[in-house]
Amino acid sequence: MLVENGHLTTDQRVALAVEDGVNTLNGLLRRVQLAGHDPQQVLTEAISRRSLDDARQITNVLHTRITDRVDLDPIGNTFAEWTPKVDDPEWQEYLTTLARAADDRRNELGRSVAADPPRWAVEALGMPPASDSPTERISWETRAGSVAAYRELTDHTDEADPLGQPPKPGQVESYAAWRSAWHALGRPEADRAEAELSTGQLRVRIRAYDREKAWAPDYVADQLAGTRQAVDEHRHDAALWDAQAAVPGENTTASRLHGDAAESAALAQALDQRALQLAEADEMRSAWYAHTAETRAAAERAAAELAARRANRAAEPPPITAKEWLAAHDAEARAEDTYRPITDEHEFAETAKQRARDQRDAGPAVPSPELFGTSLRDIREEAAEEADAKRGAGQVCGEDAIRVPSADETAESVRRAQRALQELKQRHAADARGAEDDARDEVYRRRNDLGQQLNGEELLIGSILDRSAR
Repeated sequence: MLVENGHLTTDQRVALAVEDGVNTLNGLLRRVQLAGHDPQQVLTEAISRRSLDDARQITNVLHTRITDRVDLDPIGNTFAEWTPKVDDPEWQEYLTTLARAADDRRNELGRSVAADPPRWAVEALGMPPASDSPTERISWETRAGSVAAYRELTDHTDEADPLGQPPKPGQVESYAAWRSAWHALGRPEADRAEAELSTGQLRVRIRAYDREKAWAPDYVADQLAGTRQAVDEHRHDAALWDAQAAVPGENTTASRLHGDAAESAALAQALDQRALQLAEADEMRSAWYAHTAETRAAAERAAAELAARRANRAAEPPPITAKEWLAAHDAEARAEDTYRPITDEHEFAETAKQRARDQRDAGPAVPSPELFGTSLRDIREEAAEEADAKRGAGQVCGEDAIRVPSADETAESVRRAQRALQELKQRHAADARGAEDDARDEVYRRRNDLGQQLNGEELLIGSILDRSAR
């Protein structure tokens, strides 16, 4: 149909048929349908939005165009609402009958759960209302039935965890049932993003904030408070000794008091300058804290989700480290060496030469700071190496003590603050460039859509004129 309407060429239609991503695209269009959109209209708009002549993988391009502009959250709570629409009336009747049977089974499961509430239902929904409150009991059974139907659909049998992890993206109907059960449990949408992530993705979020913490400016609030207190004490002492020196008495005592007062005043002035430096570092710490707030919040939510998963599951074996995996892989390879054919070393000569050429050509590529607007080394890696060096030298100490730092400590805190300031400036500049690029792309897209709309109107007007002429 799209070829006949001129939206696709014959070669593009053939390419779509043979690409590996065609099944993923079909699943995406089913998600579009479950989200309440017309999949045919969405696909047509994605294809006609811009030319596909320069696309290497047409399915990937269409997948991106659809996911960028279409809300894919499924709507509805019943299988009848999720039934696909087909042109054949017999097939439509068949699908409708299956959906009706699935909804009947869900209602039956709700009543069964209410009659003998399992642990997950009591903890998530509370005890079912009494039979003398039919409206509340039916509502409870409907919610419990949504969860029980999903559990039966996915063979989830954990008595403590109602849902478990969500289905994979390609399991469209299962994901719609999971979302319906999520809403039935009354869980907030804010927690759904973490619930849909895998364990590995959650750990990546935690690791992302750990890397951000590596380049954080030092926490100097306590040191700043201690320094300011010391400044006030020295100024107080200087004023007190000057007042005592003004009292008539021995000249020797007055001279000594004036000297002590001058020394305390000079020390107060020096510490005052140090306090200004610490205040600058503290301000940069606040700027870093605000800049990394989103990453920190995501890490905290990820940690909470991981903790909940561990609490809702039976004891799991400890995760396999990379070192253990490599050792097991090496042992397996050695065990298989006995059955591998012996090959002469000269047969690998060309492969070794090619590998050496590739490594030499790749080389240690050094990006240009003028091109990317960032430092040559990743600040997170640099800061992590410094932290490791400090721990190795035994220089890591608590930060909760209110004290006056040394000049060297203050200089190091200022250096880290200045480095963090430079990193923040570079990130803000990169964000600004990204916003400009997005705005430029949006303008281009609107112009392209308008041009296609005008072309379509011109073709329609031309067709009407041709018919009138005939």
